[in-house]
Amino acid sequence: MSYRNLWDLWKDNRIYDLYREAKERLDRDFNRSNMTYLLKALEDLGDVRKMDLYLRLWREKVGDDSFLPWELYVAFFSCDTERLKGILSRTGNLIIKADILASYFGKTDEALNLLDRVEREGLNRNRYPDKDVWKLALESVRVRIRSLRGEEVNVDVDVWESELGKEVMLSMKVYLMLSSGEFAEYDELYDDELKKHFSKGALGGILRLMRPRAFVDGDAMTLEMLLNTYEKLGDRFSYLMTKMNLSLVRGEDLLEEEDLPPECEVLRTHYNLMRAYLTGDRYVPPSQLPGLGDTWWYANRRIRDLPYLSFARKLRLYHGKREVKFRSRRVVVALAFVRLLGKEEALRHLNLIFPGVRNPRKRFYQALSYLGRYLYVPTDAPITLRRGNFLREEREEWASFLKSSVKAERTRSA
Repeated sequence: MSYRNLWDLWKDNRIYDLYREAKERLDRDFNRSNMTYLLKALEDLGDVRKMDLYLRLWREKVGDDSFLPWELYVAFFSCDTERLKGILSRTGNLIIKADILASYFGKTDEALNLLDRVEREGLNRNRYPDKDVWKLALESVRVRIRSLRGEEVNVDVDVWESELGKEVMLSMKVYLMLSSGEFAEYDELYDDELKKHFSKGALGGILRLMRPRAFVDGDAMTLEMLLNTYEKLGDRFSYLMTKMNLSLVRGEDLLEEEDLPPECEVLRTHYNLMRAYLTGDRYVPPSQLPGLGDTWWYANRRIRDLPYLSFARKLRLYHGKREVKFRSRRVVVALAFVRLLGKEEALRHLNLIFPGVRNPRKRFYQALSYLGRYLYVPTDAPITLRRGNFLREEREEWASFLKSSVKAERTRSA
C-alpha cells in the first residue's frame, strides 16, 4: 500500500464527501441541526481535531450546552483531563458520565453504581429517542465497564434484538473475544465487521477494529500506520494506546511515563502492564480494573510465540498463534486435568479422560510423553472463569466434570 496512513486511503476513496456535504450545510446555515449532522459525520470518521474545532466555534457563537456529550468525548480522546473534569461536573447525561468515569478515570465501582441508579429510577430517558434506545445505551456502557473489570457479560436478549441492538452487540463481541481468548471464533466476525465499516466509509469504526487486532497479531507495520493516523486525527488516547501496543511488539518502551495524562487510571494501568511484560516484573492491575490485563496476557504469549493451554469456549493448546494438535484430542484433555487438578487427581479420573479404553493408565502416561515440554504450560483458566467462557462449548462428560470441580474449588476459596 502506498498510503502513509488510513486518512489518505479514506480521502482517496471519496469517503470524505460526507464531511464536505455536512460542512457546506453548516456554512450556509449555522444551526443546531446542521451542527449535529456535521458532528455525526466527524464522529463516524474519528476526527477528534475537527470535532474540537467546530465545538469551540459553537461555544464562541452560541455559547450553550447543546453539545456537551460531544465535548466530553472530545476531551476524553484529546486526553485533556482538566477540561474533561470540568465538563463532567456539568453533564446531566448520567449514562455517558458513567462511561467516562470508568473508561478514563478507572472508577468502575462508582460507574456501575451510577448505572444501577439510572436504571432503577428511569433517569435520562428524555435524552434518548425512546425507551429501547435508552436501555441499549445503558447496557452498552455496562458491558464495557464489566469488560474493564474482567467480568462475565450477561446480555438481556430483549435489549439486543433490534437491528440497532444487533449491530452494537456484534461490534462489542469483536472486542470482547480478544480479551477472553476466543481467537478461533474471532477471525470471521472481525472480517465481516471490517467490511461493513469499509462499505460505510466509517474510518472511526475501522480504526477501532484494526488496533486491537494488530496488537494481538504483533503487526508492527499496521500499528505504525495507525500511529500516524491517530496523530493526524487528534486522537491522543488511541495514539498512546497504540504506542504502548507497539512497545510490546518491538520489545522496547517507546513512551515516557510523563507522556500519560494525569488521573487517567486506564492508560496508566495499560502502561504499567506494558512495562511489566517488557521487564518481567510482576504487576497486578488495580482492583477496579483487573480485566485490562487479560488482552495483554494473550498478546504477550502470541507475540513472543509462547505456549499456553486455553479453556476459552473450547479446550485448545496453543503455541503462540498456532494451535498444537495431536493424533488424539484426549492428549490435550489429559493435560487439562493435570494443569487444573494435578497428576494424582487426574489418575483418579482416567475413566473420564480415556472412556472405554482397556488400559487407561498406560494411555495416560503415553499422553504425558507426547506432551513433552507442554506439560507445564500456563493456562488462561483464571481469565476464562472470570469472563464466563470456561469450556462453554464443550459438552462431553470430562468437560462437565472439570467445570463442576473448578466451580466447587472457587466456592471453597471464596
